[in-house]
Amino acid sequence: MGSLNKQHDLEDIIIEGIHTFGELQALKYQDSFQKIFDLLAYMPTIGRKSERGSKNEHRFLHGSHVIYYRIEADKIVIETIIYSSIITDIWKNG
Repeated sequence: MGSLNKQHDLEDIIIEGIHTFGELQALKYQDSFQKIFDLLAYMPTIGRKSERGSKNEHRFLHGSHVIYYRIEADKIVIETIIYSSIITDIWKNG
């Protein structure tokens, strides 16, 4: 099972999606996140190891976002969800 520490990250993504792409598309994107969370809970090592910190932290690219999550004994914990261009900007600007 999964746990979402950063529920506001997903809420912010959906609100921005509504403003940018419309309600229907934003709700589809929200549903796609739930499917990805289920996939990560079922196959937690499918994501790449994260360079950010703990050895149990992984990352998974979904759409325009990167999901950072931690693997625990019987669940995953979503640490944060970041817009992927922010990560690109950090790498470019060092």
